[in-house]
Amino acid sequence: LKSKVNLVINDATEGYVVSPGFTNGTSYPNNFYGAVEFLPAPPKRFIKLYFEYMDLDAINYCAGDSLEVWETLVVSSVQAFTVCGSHRPRPWVSSGGKSAKIVFRTDSMLAGRGFRIRFQASTDNELCDIHEFPCKNRQCIPLLQMCDGVINCADGSDEKTCKDGVAEALKNIAKVPCGTPVHHPVTESEDRVVGGQEVAPNSWPWQVSISRPEYEVMGHFCGGSLIAPQWVLTAAHCLKDRSAQDVLVTFGAHNLMNVSDIVTRRAEVLLSHGSYSDFNKNYDLALIKLDMPVNFTDKVRPICLPRKDDDLIKHGQCFMTGWGQTRGTGSFASLKQVEMIELPFQECRKVSTLLFRELVETDTFCAGDRRGEYGACHGDSGGPLFCSEDGTVWRLQGVANSILKTTGLYTLCGVGSDSFWNRVSAHLPWIKHSMRAV
Repeated sequence: LKSKVNLVINDATEGYVVSPGFTNGTSYPNNFYGAVEFLPAPPKRFIKLYFEYMDLDAINYCAGDSLEVWETLVVSSVQAFTVCGSHRPRPWVSSGGKSAKIVFRTDSMLAGRGFRIRFQASTDNELCDIHEFPCKNRQCIPLLQMCDGVINCADGSDEKTCKDGVAEALKNIAKVPCGTPVHHPVTESEDRVVGGQEVAPNSWPWQVSISRPEYEVMGHFCGGSLIAPQWVLTAAHCLKDRSAQDVLVTFGAHNLMNVSDIVTRRAEVLLSHGSYSDFNKNYDLALIKLDMPVNFTDKVRPICLPRKDDDLIKHGQCFMTGWGQTRGTGSFASLKQVEMIELPFQECRKVSTLLFRELVETDTFCAGDRRGEYGACHGDSGGPLFCSEDGTVWRLQGVANSILKTTGLYTLCGVGSDSFWNRVSAHLPWIKHSMRAV
């Protein structure tokens, strides 16, 4: 690649694309932009890309350094995906459009080793062997596993188009009790941890990441909770101005940079509470119906909904979890937890009358950690606050609201930032009715 140059490879056959400095063993430069476009010649109409090495700087939305893959169709270009960090995407093949394109951008901050990508022109668009089924996420599984009633593709695509695919998948989901982790969580807080404590991997198996599907990694924008095989509960503000095709839900993740052993689903229906608005956040709740159910495993399990008039927040042990911004207090790629307690509702409201005056205690509650050091941050929105009486069965109590403590000029994210949560028990009728109706 060359700086500020769009290289064009006519009659592309095969070869390598590498980042500047890669062959010399040096990092790529800062403030770089370069692209390479492949123009295939019939009969080899398809371009295949094999990502052999990746080491880019990584921040959320790949806003620092990024590698984009595009395809030009008849009249427009379509972005296939964006990637950053050390994640090596699965091989990709074009759909036979006019051209395929790789775009590489860097910022003025940290730089990695770079990338090496092998390209190949082909007469076919197959990435899997003849005895394999190509999942929509470019994973390959044995052909015999297609339409067998058991979900084998990580994105569920092997059963999605089958006759009675959803019904058959639901019948074959393991029967597991809700709110019961297989991997033991850390429930004794570390006093010296700043910005929250990294969770024991997969110890809170109902935690989901809601992200933008065009990013293979680092597209996370909200949290949520798995409450049934085909349903996730999150916050309504997370889904504002989004359509179902704009939402990808990830299950079983611990570090958002490591996506090799995760489960994903696309959203089929987004359903926000009908009374929610920017001016009434007492109803900041939404449901996501998944396009396919998820299997329950040791890493993916639902959390229990609260009982009617549940008050575990007052006398149980409670935690919040999320990947949200830690503002310099830890790696946001790994899931964090903070032990929480309920705080006096009226005291929390006094912090900023303008923001909090419409909230009512029957629909929301205020929570923070015992020392007033931790709270929910952007990216934790929609995520869970859950409690247990005995440490064995955990019940969802709150969904992180979009409102945080404010000075009037700045949102205090993290340190000293107690926050409001939508009370799940108050909205059980809406949750259950919506799941039955859709």
